[in-house]
Amino acid sequence: MRIQRFPALVLAVAATACDSIARRNQPPERTSIVPIDTADANSTFLPLGDTETRPLREAVAALERGDVAGFVANMADTVVVVAPDGTEMKGRQQLYDYWTTRFKTDLKEVAYARSSYLGLNAFRPGAPAIPGKYLMVWSTVTATYQDGHSATFPAHLAVHLDAAGRFDGLFTYFDMEPDPGR
Repeated sequence: MRIQRFPALVLAVAATACDSIARRNQPPERTSIVPIDTADANSTFLPLGDTETRPLREAVAALERGDVAGFVANMADTVVVVAPDGTEMKGRQQLYDYWTTRFKTDLKEVAYARSSYLGLNAFRPGAPAIPGKYLMVWSTVTATYQDGHSATFPAHLAVHLDAAGRFDGLFTYFDMEPDPGR
């Protein structure tokens, strides 16, 4: 009796797997971006456009030029910055002083390559994020030091905007690449 059920089980699993693969290989349904004021109340996130991501693009470009004042220009006075190791800096002035010192003492330049920008509006409290607008950038970052050596690493930055559109939270992450041995 058990042997007779086995082929039926194999066929059921194979049919389910084939259906799953067929659905996965179909092109995704087209979606449209809805203006924020008409978003569904059940939505958690809504993409923002290029206009909304411009402040982050400008901040990154300023840092690449070594223009620390330009980098912190759109930050709230009370901005909180969290580094990948969990270290926090509080306030625009502290962030300005940090980057100014880095460029004077050991950092020659910072370059962002292959950058992808995304803006999101997080709606519901209790979602994985504080409600509000976020800007994000994923990049390959190269830091070149005054002694000539450099370090290149994948990273991303998530920025929360306050009600006035100023950066009030910056969260930096080093992205891990998959281990080719696994």
